[in-house]
Amino acid sequence: VPAPPLWIVESIRPNSYVVVEPDGVEVVCVTTAALESCTPSELDAMLAHELFHIAHGDARLMGRLEALAELADRKASLVADPVIASVRGLMRQRELSADRAAALLTGRPADLDSAVRTCTDAGAAASPPDLRLAVAVPFVADSDAGAPEQRTHPGIDERARHLARVAAQL
Repeated sequence: VPAPPLWIVESIRPNSYVVVEPDGVEVVCVTTAALESCTPSELDAMLAHELFHIAHGDARLMGRLEALAELADRKASLVADPVIASVRGLMRQRELSADRAAALLTGRPADLDSAVRTCTDAGAAASPPDLRLAVAVPFVADSDAGAPEQRTHPGIDERARHLARVAAQL
């Protein structure tokens, strides 16, 4: 994967994400809070996670699928719930895949687990939410609240179990 542009985004919420610019360029964004809160090893793991998303076109795919879910929600109420649940299920699976790839790429699954926890713990105390994340899939979700099938990210415990399995394979 060619090195993507990296933007530092002012935010009180520690996070990272990939955005697709109107010209099609995919950009990795890291918040100032992540730079302040995370260790260098945690940042390496976060960036590896985001590189997986770029390598596999996840930002473009998720953008299209979220648009489909929104359309279903507005136009076809009978199929909205299954469509949204399917889209969100795929999003959660892509997050676990990015976690696995980052853990294998860095060889340090514990660093990724620590980054997830650092960003989740620090982000829970921060408010208001960063509105830029409405157009991107962030490294960590705003919360684990709500029905699991409606979440874009696996819960912190599920991610930890997944990373523990990767660690055992290493």
